[in-house]
Formats: sequence, structure tokens, C-alpha cells
Amino acid sequence: MVDVGDRWHRGELSITREHYATGYLIQRLSAILRVVPNGYTSPLIWVGCAPGEKHEMGVLLLCIYLRRAGYQVRYLGQDLPQDDLIAEAMIYKPALILFSASGLDAAANLQHLCEQLVAIEPPRPVIGYGGRVFNVHPELRNSMAGVFAGATALEAVETVGDLLTERTRQPGWPV
Repeated sequence: MVDVGDRWHRGELSITREHYATGYLIQRLSAILRVVPNGYTSPLIWVGCAPGEKHEMGVLLLCIYLRRAGYQVRYLGQDLPQDDLIAEAMIYKPALILFSASGLDAAANLQHLCEQLVAIEPPRPVIGYGGRVFNVHPELRNSMAGVFAGATALEAVETVGDLLTERTRQPGWPV
């Protein structure tokens, strides 16, 4: 898909063809996500796109990898509404929330959301983030509340394991 995007930017591929390829792959990933078993005994993980973010392919792939690793995962989708997400996090208390941002605007929106999430009453979720913008502009990682999960979905799965192991060692956190 990176190659498809690069070809579109160079004018070698029409927007229609790029959208077709993206739509096809998203449909395939969604179908796989529906059939991959979801863990029920591990801590709850929410995964979704930053407010304003429409690119969901990476987070779909991450959800598949996390489920295959045995985690309990809820995919929240694109363009998450900030106030609603914070209210729901206070009710359901996920152990971990992972976000993806591909562009600078989405990263700025995510920065504000993460600051609000880390300010909620304990037990608060661990916040993780990733996406293309943090790989292209690694300096942005220093301004984000939360943990950079990794440059790839596979790296993020390893980071999740480390974060959840650390979280379950904290007093008062339900396992």
C-alpha cells in the first residue's frame, strides 16, 4: 500500500485506482479480523484511529496481530470522537488504548486527546500510539503523552506485551 500511495503522489496512479486498492485491502483485513479469535481472559485493549484520522489499514492489521497473540481487542474505527472516547474509557476502563495517526493534523489532535486521557482518575489506561507520521517525524514522539508503540504493527505487539506486563505489576490494577 505504501507503493500504491507513492505511485499516486507521483501521478502514476489515479485516485480511483488508489481508492479501489485501499478499499479492497480494508475489506480483506476486516474479514480476517472478524474470524480471528478474540482473547477473553487478557486485559482489554482498545485500538483506533486518532481524531480526524481516516487511514485505518494499519490499525486493522494491528488488531489482527494482537488477537493472534491472544489479546482481548476492540477495534474502535476511524476518526474517534474525543469527548465520547474519554467518557467511555472512564466507564469501561480498558488496560490499554492504542492510536494511529498518519498525518500532522491527526497527530496534533491525538496529542490533545492523549493529554486528556492521562489526566483521568486511576485506574487509567496506558496510552500507546504509532503511525506513519511518527516514523517520518520521530521528533513528534517527544511531545506526546503516552508510549510510542513502534514503527510497525509487529513491533507494537511486542510493546503491548511489555506494557501490559508492567501494568499488571502495579498495585490495585485488576488482572
